[in-house]
Amino acid sequence: MRFSSFSLFALSGLFAGALAAPVVARGSGYGEVTETVSSVVAPVATHVYSAEPAVATHISNVKTITILTQLVYDVKVHTGAINATLVDVVVTETEKLKIIQFVQNEVKQIVAIINTAVTGILDLEVIQLVEADLKTVVSLLVELIVEIVFTLQGVVKIIGGTVSELLGFILPLLVNVIIALLHAVAAIVGDVLSLLKLVLEPVLDIVGGILIGLGKLLQEL
Repeated sequence: MRFSSFSLFALSGLFAGALAAPVVARGSGYGEVTETVSSVVAPVATHVYSAEPAVATHISNVKTITILTQLVYDVKVHTGAINATLVDVVVTETEKLKIIQFVQNEVKQIVAIINTAVTGILDLEVIQLVEADLKTVVSLLVELIVEIVFTLQGVVKIIGGTVSELLGFILPLLVNVIIALLHAVAAIVGDVLSLLKLVLEPVLDIVGGILIGLGKLLQEL
């Protein structure tokens, strides 16, 4: 399933006041949240970082966002391919095996892409993000995680079973590389994990149910 199909908190007002306000308990179903993140992430995809940076901090700032923007785009190529295989599919045992093999191959590519992004981010200098850029970084991370989670959830809803059965040994590789990405971003731009948890709160149970290690990490913050 595509990320844009699911409702989350809008990020536009999050950093202005949400940290000071109590978090309202919500169910794990994405349908219960009324504001969408699409209004935030859509401008990110179309923004062009073409201005000449004046200082090293600005260079690292732009590069961090550029790496994450490209990462989200590349991952969506593979989740889109997965979603396409599920359209009007008639699930037989033979077809199920084909889908499982295809999904595993696509997720392996996603793991490799994220790993490359981690390496690129760790090569950057430590920076101090301004508020607008911090919102962009968090929105990109949210978009990445939710895209992967709901794509995998969509697969198992159609073919049956669990994500663990679907991916096998690839699942811990995927979880670990996403955690490595979050730590890499935090090492460069500061601790974004608590903000990420705040934004993912409405669907944290779903995230934890699919990406077990990641859900545990965020829940323990």
